[in-house]
Amino acid sequence: MKVSVNSVVQDASRKTIFYPKTDVTFNASSLYQAINPEAKDYAHWYPLIETYCLYALKKVPISHECIPGGTFHLLYKIAFSETEQCIVRINKFPTLYMASDFVIDSWVYPFLKKHDIPVPKVISIDTSRDIIPTDIEILSYLPGNNLEMYCNKETQHMDPELLQNIGFLVAEIHSIDLAGFGPISLQSISQDTSAPQGLHAHWHNYIFLRLEDHIATCEKNKIISMQEASKIFTLFHAHKNLLTIMNPVLLHGDLGNHNLISTDGKTISGIIDWEDCMAGDPVFDIAFWGTFFKDHMPDEFLKGYTAVHTLSEDFHTRYWLYYLRIALSKTVHRHIFGYKDIKGRPPASARISKALSHF
Repeated sequence: MKVSVNSVVQDASRKTIFYPKTDVTFNASSLYQAINPEAKDYAHWYPLIETYCLYALKKVPISHECIPGGTFHLLYKIAFSETEQCIVRINKFPTLYMASDFVIDSWVYPFLKKHDIPVPKVISIDTSRDIIPTDIEILSYLPGNNLEMYCNKETQHMDPELLQNIGFLVAEIHSIDLAGFGPISLQSISQDTSAPQGLHAHWHNYIFLRLEDHIATCEKNKIISMQEASKIFTLFHAHKNLLTIMNPVLLHGDLGNHNLISTDGKTISGIIDWEDCMAGDPVFDIAFWGTFFKDHMPDEFLKGYTAVHTLSEDFHTRYWLYYLRIALSKTVHRHIFGYKDIKGRPPASARISKALSHF
């Protein structure tokens, strides 16, 4: 397992980013390829996967299946036999994207295994580019489906038991204390895998990161008005006291149905894609999950969550403040990548005005 990156340089770069998919610096053609991979893209990289498997595992796959969903990676489900299946992630932008997330994965599995959090096992990782000219990782295959299979596409209805079990699992993750704030420092986990630390000295340093840029982008593109932009800026400064967090915990950082696995539509059998994990306020993670769903759905989620943790008196205010921050970031992300709103649903950017209505 070769995980060789300049953690000091990468940490310095990552310290300037609020959310990687929002604050990307890729050119337009690369962004188009990121969200619209073609069959030729998968075909181009697959021989390198065979080469790497032969080198690292002394065997080659007997079959493979392309999996949609990666942004900066291509995903494959490979099989070495009828019973041995794995997931491969390969960096499709080796000259543009440094695979810090692969470094995170190499730390996440052994760290979370101690806490009984169901995550894929890392079978092999190589970021040296000595064997193939890009970064690659092979992960164990978690049986089941992501929760999009158990969510009604029109109503977003999900089984209440499933929602409660999501909340319970997230609460278990939030029981893991960390140090520092924001994205996990690669340097901290390379020096001592048992002592992960966020990149920032204070939680508000992370929350305010790129805030003015994101507000300005939304205003420039007429997603929000000048008055709304001013109100948002004022809100965050007026509630800065809520961003003084003394006990940071582990956050997943991208809680959504696409990153949760179930075998029966009621229980959670796995949680994947930890590349955006961080140290911070647990309410941020809950609000991130909430941005994917209708407002009533967190009720069942919180039933499961509060079986482990009690909510603070200012939970409602913090929830909507973080919801607003995340909505701004997601709106910029969608604008940069050119995502279209789902027909028949309110525009995704409406999450901004929804959050503002709570203040």
